[in-house]
Amino acid sequence: MRTVNVDFTNVRSFPEMHQRIELALEFPDYYGKNLDALWDCLVRDIPTPVTVVFLGTARLTADQKLMLRDIIQVFHAAKEHGVELVLT
Repeated sequence: MRTVNVDFTNVRSFPEMHQRIELALEFPDYYGKNLDALWDCLVRDIPTPVTVVFLGTARLTADQKLMLRDIIQVFHAAKEHGVELVLT
């Protein structure tokens, strides 16, 4: 199983959070940088199995932590849908 690190250190915006995910998971160019697009790419476009490690989350703002919570929910939903992934 490959491991992918998504580093949110010094992230400044929600679009930048999505950009970090996009780059780490090597999403296609059409990734829309929103939760619906995240779902689409997780269930169709990433090679699995994969372990995803979120780094640099301790210094996120309160709003960014809420966004991260929503992002994590999408990852869990994809896993329940059958995508072979582990979050740490």
